[in-house]
Amino acid sequence: MNKLNIHLRNAVRKDFDKILDLIGMHARAEHAEFRAEEKKEKLGNAIFKNPPSLFCLIAECDHIVIGFASYYFTFSTWEAAPSLMLDCIYVEENYRSLGIGNALMELLQQIGRSNDCTTIKWLTLDSNAKAIKFYERIGATGKTDKIRYSLSLSHETP
Repeated sequence: MNKLNIHLRNAVRKDFDKILDLIGMHARAEHAEFRAEEKKEKLGNAIFKNPPSLFCLIAECDHIVIGFASYYFTFSTWEAAPSLMLDCIYVEENYRSLGIGNALMELLQQIGRSNDCTTIKWLTLDSNAKAIKFYERIGATGKTDKIRYSLSLSHETP
C-alpha cells in the first residue's frame, strides 16, 4: 500500500458541510440521531466565532476531509488546573487503523500541554469495543465508578 498523505489542521469555514456529514456518520455509528439542519447555525457559530467555544481539528487524506476531532477547554476543581475535553473524534470507516486517530490524539495532547492542561477527558459508549481498545492502547484509562448525568436546560417546562 502506498503511504497515505495525511494532514492535520484546524477547521476552516469551507470544511463545515463535511464536518456536519462526519458528525452525522458518528451519530449513526452510536445509534443516535443528529439533525444537521437544526444544529448547523449553532455549531458554525461555536466553531468559527472569535474566540471559538468549540475547536475543531480536521484530518485530510490527499486533500479530502476524512475525520475530525472537536474539543473545548474546561477547568478541574480537584486538579486545580485546566483540562482539554474531547467532545468528538471520528475517522471515516475506510480510513481506520491507519494511524489517523492516533495522530489526532497526539495533536490533542500537544494542544493540551501548550494550554497548561493536565488531562484530556472524554466519554465513549461502553459498547464501543474498538474505541475502548484504541484508547487503552494509547495509554488512557477508563473510569467505571461514575455515572454521567445530564440535565436539560431547554426552555420547555417538564
